[in-house]
Amino acid sequence: MKKVIVLLPLVLVFALQSCMISRQPKMEYFKENRDAYPAADFVTIKVPMLVARTIARQALRDEGFSYAEAKNITSKITGVRVMAVNNASTQMNRDFNNYLSARQFEEWMTIKKDTETITIQARQENEKVRKMFLTVRSEDKTVYIDVSGKFTADNISEMINISNKNVKFKYN
Repeated sequence: MKKVIVLLPLVLVFALQSCMISRQPKMEYFKENRDAYPAADFVTIKVPMLVARTIARQALRDEGFSYAEAKNITSKITGVRVMAVNNASTQMNRDFNNYLSARQFEEWMTIKKDTETITIQARQENEKVRKMFLTVRSEDKTVYIDVSGKFTADNISEMINISNKNVKFKYN
């Protein structure tokens, strides 16, 4: 019993050590072009899959998905990396969008609300989406979310449609 009590915390520490926080950009484009944006302040977080799937599963449940549907979708996620940038210039965002376009990413959706813009870009190979970038921009702050997985366009459309059912539109 003592071995289990000692071993369990060690396993948890080892499992969660993959949650890495860095002041350096860890996404390929920004690593290569870091010097082009000297005013930008980067913070990168590599999220452990155990944590990412749990959070995503709960968010999907909150949006109206059944447990089985949420589990099915989150099981397709293989990696999540989040990078927040303070003092992000418009030029930096434009350059990053050009970088994604050159690598066969397609813009799937752009949502504008007040001072924020949310963009979803994905690279599709046959019927599978292997990589997706979500970009949230507001004034001089930008958050990039790099999601790797094996999704279909239908999976993503289904998530968007169910999310839209819960959005309440206000008309003047």
